[in-house]
Amino acid sequence: MGTSRLRGKITFGDFAFDVDGLRLFRHGTVQALQPSPAAMLRALLARQGEVVTREELSAAMWPGGETLDHGHAIEKCAHKLRAVLGDTGPQRRYLQTVARRGYCFTASAYHSAVAPAAAAAWTRLAVVAPPAAAAAAEMAADALGMRLPTVAVMAPEVGQGEGGQAWAQSRGLRADYVLAGRWRAAGKEADPGAAGWDVAPAGMRLFAARDGTLLWEQEERGGGDWVASLARAMNVPVRPPLGAHAGVSATARPAYLRARWYLRRRNGPDMRRALEEFERAIAADPQCAPAYAGAATCQWILAYWGLAPARAAIRKARHAAKQSLELAPRLAEPYLALAQAGFLLAGEWPGARRYFRAALARNPSYAVAHHHYGRWLVARGEASRGLAENARALLLDRGSAPFSGGRVYLLMCAGRIGEALAVGRRATAAHPHRLAARLHFGTLCGYLGRTEDAVAQHERAVEIAHGMAYAKAALAESYARAGRRPQARALLVELEAVAEDTYANGAAVALAYAALGQVDQALARLDRSIAVRDPTAAFLAVDPRFHALAAAPGFAPLLERVKQWIAFAGGTAQAPDHEL
Repeated sequence: MGTSRLRGKITFGDFAFDVDGLRLFRHGTVQALQPSPAAMLRALLARQGEVVTREELSAAMWPGGETLDHGHAIEKCAHKLRAVLGDTGPQRRYLQTVARRGYCFTASAYHSAVAPAAAAAWTRLAVVAPPAAAAAAEMAADALGMRLPTVAVMAPEVGQGEGGQAWAQSRGLRADYVLAGRWRAAGKEADPGAAGWDVAPAGMRLFAARDGTLLWEQEERGGGDWVASLARAMNVPVRPPLGAHAGVSATARPAYLRARWYLRRRNGPDMRRALEEFERAIAADPQCAPAYAGAATCQWILAYWGLAPARAAIRKARHAAKQSLELAPRLAEPYLALAQAGFLLAGEWPGARRYFRAALARNPSYAVAHHHYGRWLVARGEASRGLAENARALLLDRGSAPFSGGRVYLLMCAGRIGEALAVGRRATAAHPHRLAARLHFGTLCGYLGRTEDAVAQHERAVEIAHGMAYAKAALAESYARAGRRPQARALLVELEAVAEDTYANGAAVALAYAALGQVDQALARLDRSIAVRDPTAAFLAVDPRFHALAAAPGFAPLLERVKQWIAFAGGTAQAPDHEL
């Protein structure tokens, strides 16, 4: 939003800023703020959450070019503005300097007509949308003032019907509003396989979550006007975007939405397509911070799944994440990429934890960050905290196969086998075509000696994953446990050909060797996996499948290396909660 369109009073923290009169108040008292720093504040508030370059600040502050040394003058104004705001400590609350570029106003600010206390009463929106429409739905919610920490998007696996069904299935999210109905893409209804991308709603209905009362409906496609109509129904203004998708320009939007759709599908080929589309969005608009963030996410996932050489992919993830944060310091997604990169590449658990917390501080409803933070907490022996993080992820995105499937494995590591079985059955029934559900439930079945069930689950997982090495390693372990030695050996030969620094579910490969009676090869494979920071090896201390190797000479030093790597804080793998 340009400064010419910014009017009225803006509140942030203890302050209120009169945009028209360039006056700053604190608790109702006028503060001594000179005209130039006040003009700088107005320019930054007009583009809250974005980097405003020195050239742009100069044009906004001195439109007539009254001063020649604009760079020095802007620095002086920033110093005076921080002094008045009390923003002089090492941790900036309001004004962030972006090296060699400019400044960014990072705190939450509101028009006085919608003050924080009033906005908080009705700000949690549950959107029922197919994956093709999810990013557009999030962007629309953001425009309505539903900040991303208060937005939950439910995929159709949770329920895509209108009326009572959608309302009932959203109640666990403790939403204030539920937006449900049909979404259209490129002139037809959107679905997970739709070829259209830039979506808008048709036949949308807004319900009060507390009782299912219909508050608003639109039977025909309304184009860009539907957001304004919905805003009037919710009694909120349409605001400039400040959330995860802020800064997506019209030129970058088509490729960006395609990328987000591919990213949500969570399989190898689509992950590569997502990365290509994010790169197209960046080429269309090099200032598109969310596209850099998305590219960083793709890179660390490709490394995590063994679909790209780990070190190269993680370095690219770090680079893209830092570029994103230079453009938009308040985004949460780049911090998750830095957390994963710091842990996987450098083995820096304290640094990774700091980045996880930074991501969640910026977006407390970032379900993916809760999920992965929970995984690493479980790996380092903090099972209760880790499972609590996973539960938060599921509360925020109840239709997520990775979160429910991943919970099966975390419960197994915590020794809660009966609960893990129940969750696994529900996950595979609800998500029969999703990798995470099949993969983790199959691992649990193998550990429990239900080898044929494990083989069936992992064979299906390999099909879903299009032959991904990560899934093949799980199948090799199941074949070995089931006594299918030729099939297990054939897969192990294939997996040993994977590049040295590529993750390939090294833990499952080692366990396959152990089930074949080749203990030395099992320990050698674990040694290699730990050396390259294969994420599956991080669970060595808590995964009960490794009990079979615990007595082997050479296992204890490997376990000690893992504990040092992850700054282990707990005990060893838990005993099962009961015999089955």
